[in-house]
Amino acid sequence: MARIANDQGDYAQAQQLAEEGLALARALGSPVYLSHMLYCLGEAAYAQGKLGQARLYLVEALQLTAATDLLANLSIALFHYAMLLVKESESDAAESTELHSQAIAVFGVVQQHPATWQVYKARAAALLAQAPATALAATQIYPETATLSEVVTEILRAAGAKYFTF
Repeated sequence: MARIANDQGDYAQAQQLAEEGLALARALGSPVYLSHMLYCLGEAAYAQGKLGQARLYLVEALQLTAATDLLANLSIALFHYAMLLVKESESDAAESTELHSQAIAVFGVVQQHPATWQVYKARAAALLAQAPATALAATQIYPETATLSEVVTEILRAAGAKYFTF
């Protein structure tokens, strides 16, 4: 229901439903439902301009799905992480080009991976089609042979160095 609310643009409702779902998923110990709720919360947060909160949810979703090899969920979490990068690029002029390049690279990985649900492949393809050709050529960040887990490892390494240093 949270995913449907997000798709309908009712982000406050999506957040409420996903928070309830997250509590249930944690109680059940279900990594599948945990990852769904985390990326739903991440999407609701970035859509409402709560970029820091979105980053926390999406990084947790990436960590969880990479650790459990839930490839379909991992590709969805990557899609939403790339959407967060787009939102961050719109709000941070100093890092706009770098963030947008990273987002395009992640969309490319998501679009090409066989485990990605068709709806997310189509969404990634539509976003890539909007990118200028010069941007697409400059974003070969990940090797074509990179697995989703390798991409996530690199993202988390970079995110940890930049956002989560303790």
